[in-house]
Amino acid sequence: VHELRTPLNSLMATTSLLLRPELPEEKRAGIVRTMQRETGRLTQMTTDFLDLARLESGRMRFTREPVDLCELVNESIEIVKPQAASRGITLGTQFEPALPAIETDRGKIKQVILNLLTNAVKYNREAGTITAAVGLAESGLRVSVTDTGQGIPPDAMAHMFEKFYRVPASEGAASGTGLGLPIAKKMVEMLGGEMKVTSTVGAGSTFYFTLPAKAGGPGTSGPL
Repeated sequence: VHELRTPLNSLMATTSLLLRPELPEEKRAGIVRTMQRETGRLTQMTTDFLDLARLESGRMRFTREPVDLCELVNESIEIVKPQAASRGITLGTQFEPALPAIETDRGKIKQVILNLLTNAVKYNREAGTITAAVGLAESGLRVSVTDTGQGIPPDAMAHMFEKFYRVPASEGAASGTGLGLPIAKKMVEMLGGEMKVTSTVGAGSTFYFTLPAKAGGPGTSGPL
């Protein structure tokens, strides 16, 4: 409720300002941009809350098909390129050759990869780098996203996948609900994989997940 109240209050204040007839056009345009930004935040929050509810109730629908993870990573990188470019961040990939396709949910895994890439951009340093890699794991394939940010303090590492948790030092540095990582981790687990993180303070972090070569995990269906 607290997370929803903040953008709602902002929208209420800006709509009141728009009603003033003496408002300059330049100021009006700025208010509209603020409203667009806050509406986007509300939309993302609503999506996160619904995803979490579906996952926790066991009613999220998963479909499985052959997926080329390298292709999926490249698609995701194209989406975050403008965001990265605005901060001078370089995006790169490292793919092991001749990797097989795996049976998994393409849409859900793309959502996971986008979450990791977006976080890597938000919490990176200016003009930093991000490397997305795909390689073989013991029982399938591993996808990792490495950034050159400030890293995660040791006392925060154990809480990184907890709902609503955000590293104290990052508060105010980037917006979010603290649900992206818990949702991503749960999705990966329901598809038979696992997600982990390694980090060095002052050097950066690597979030990675593995998926089994063969389809695994519960097959749930039905609307929330």
